[in-house]
Amino acid sequence: MSTRVNNTKVIISARASYLHAFEPDSINGSDPKYSVSLIIDKKDTDLIFEHTIVANGTSSVHYLPDILESAGTMRYYGLGTILNILLERNAIIPVDELENSLHPDLFAHFINLFLVNSTYSQLIFSTHNLQSLDTEDLRKDVVWFTEKKDDGSTDLFSLDDFNIRNGVSFLNAYNAGKFGAKPTLGGIFISKKRDYFKGKPVERQERKARRD
Repeated sequence: MSTRVNNTKVIISARASYLHAFEPDSINGSDPKYSVSLIIDKKDTDLIFEHTIVANGTSSVHYLPDILESAGTMRYYGLGTILNILLERNAIIPVDELENSLHPDLFAHFINLFLVNSTYSQLIFSTHNLQSLDTEDLRKDVVWFTEKKDDGSTDLFSLDDFNIRNGVSFLNAYNAGKFGAKPTLGGIFISKKRDYFKGKPVERQERKARRD
């Protein structure tokens, strides 16, 4: 039986065109920490991922530039920076569609990392991943839905607006339409004879005659 482990770390080689070290003001009475800011020209930066592969007791190291990494790897690498800010400072950070390019398990893992380790920071994110409703770690008042109305405007309302019995799955209730905020879907059958300009079924000969 073989054991396979894949560890990844990032190596950055850069020439700094500007460096600024400073000590920010204390937050909530805590000791201030030194920070470093770098402004680096992109063409002077090489982002290399080091992959350590262990199989059958033998390890090997492989290097890949960021351009060859998957979108999911690059997305999670970028979220690591956001997580570091959230844990090191009292910050509020919005993220649009947090789940983009992430495996559902990584999506849930990132949220749990934030919830367990953060004290005062807030992470505000939009998502289409329904898995976030299938957890006991989120309070009802932190889950909000959006629903587009007929006039094109959008309603924003909280899960806490609904009376839900203890033990009821938020995900099952949402799938059953209890909260709304679901798209209105049309039929799945598409007419083979369709005027794509007016949306009415017509014969191909009629379309050709109009073009002529």
